[in-house]
Amino acid sequence: MSNHFDGTGIQLFEQSSFAESIPADHIKLFLDAASGQPAYRTPGGSNILLGASCVQLYDTTPNDSGGFNFDVSSGEALNCIDLELLCMIRGLATGISDSLYMWANGDLTATNYRNSYQYWDQVPTNSAAGAATPLVSFIPSNSSPSGAYAFLRIYIPQFRNTAFVRKAQATGTGKLAASTQFGNDVAWEYTNSDTGVAITNIKLRPDGYGTDTLNSSSRVVVRGWKT
Repeated sequence: MSNHFDGTGIQLFEQSSFAESIPADHIKLFLDAASGQPAYRTPGGSNILLGASCVQLYDTTPNDSGGFNFDVSSGEALNCIDLELLCMIRGLATGISDSLYMWANGDLTATNYRNSYQYWDQVPTNSAAGAATPLVSFIPSNSSPSGAYAFLRIYIPQFRNTAFVRKAQATGTGKLAASTQFGNDVAWEYTNSDTGVAITNIKLRPDGYGTDTLNSSSRVVVRGWKT
């Protein structure tokens, strides 16, 4: 254990656990070694984290190649358990809609992924279970109304825990034509190895990437959850 006094005269402790009994009219501040967050111990014996449970890792527009590329193998991402991507995305392919793919760990082999989805505009559509692509959402494209974007939330639980399969859930909505609203709910899986593989990198690209790109005003915020 190490301790010091800060500029206010408050004594701070850094240790992996804290079991000291606290008088009824006191609290004790310390730095929790497991999470790296400030915490305090109550008279009842509870250790309460003071730090934020959610941190922002990225807030960015597409790169020069018209896609998104996120490294989650270092820095603050290593303190996180789950990942959340909040997306506002529009494609530039011909037509009113395009498919958005999510690739993991630089693996661009489509058969190493599976997806199933529910899609609805005027008529609901269900996909075949386990299609072998990394589809994560449909998005408005070049011929959809100006200013129409897909608003999408992608949640990736336990992205560093190698004991679990690599799953994500994506839910989104958008506008394809003057009277056509759509929504989709997608189950995504990286199947290259069911267990034993952490997710270290994420790419978001249209399915025809190289020829097709994303609108430069598209935006993605990546947040990491610690609890």
